[in-house]
Formats: sequence, structure tokens, C-alpha cells
Amino acid sequence: MKTEYKKYISRTLQFALNILLMMMGIILLACIAKEIYAMINFLLLKSHKTLSFGVIATLIDYFLYFEFVALIIKYFESDNFFPLQYFICIGITAMLRLVIVNHEDALSTLWYSSAILVQVIALYITKKGNIK
Repeated sequence: MKTEYKKYISRTLQFALNILLMMMGIILLACIAKEIYAMINFLLLKSHKTLSFGVIATLIDYFLYFEFVALIIKYFESDNFFPLQYFICIGITAMLRLVIVNHEDALSTLWYSSAILVQVIALYITKKGNIK
């Protein structure tokens, strides 16, 4: 009797998690649409059309949202499992955004770059060793 009760709770919580993840995916898709709208506005309404750090930050935000949506898709494709490699790629992209947006302090940029290097090494190790 206890094992049936545990299975019921487990399935119920997994169902709730799946619904919440789908809702998060929809919200992230709305954020992607917002970023696309912001980029189109910049391209159409700016007269001098110079590439600024704000546009680059917006573009990287777009990729972060895109990577989170891809992570949610991969979660459902791999039977409710989050692959470690996707988290590392999201971390690398987030750190790149930090370097681009906050590049005034050289020492901080060096630390951020070191963190990116560590994440790239970790990504290499997970791909080489086929660690999930």
C-alpha cells in the first residue's frame, strides 16, 4: 500500500512539474518575442544604426531565453532529465553577457573570463567523458 501511495505522489508531483515547465516555456517564448521586437525597433527606428552594447546585450538575452527553451525541450525529450551540458552552455552565455555589459573593471573582466574558461573546460570534460 505504501509503495502505491509513493508512486501516486511521485506521478502527481511530476505532472505538476511538467505543467509548470510548459508554462515557463511559454513565458520564455514571450520574452524571445519581446527581444525580437526590441531588435527590430532598434534597426528600423535608429537613424545612425551604430551597434551599441545595449543591442549586443539584448541579442545575448535573446540567446539566453532561447537556451532555456531548448533546455526545457531537452528535458521532455530525455524523459524528465536535465542534461548537464545545457546548464554549462547557459552559464557560459550568461558570463559572456556579464563581460560585455560590465567591462569597466579589468580585474572583474579577468575573473569573469576565468570563470568562462573553467566552464569551457567542464563542458569539454562532460562531452569527452559522455557525462550527463
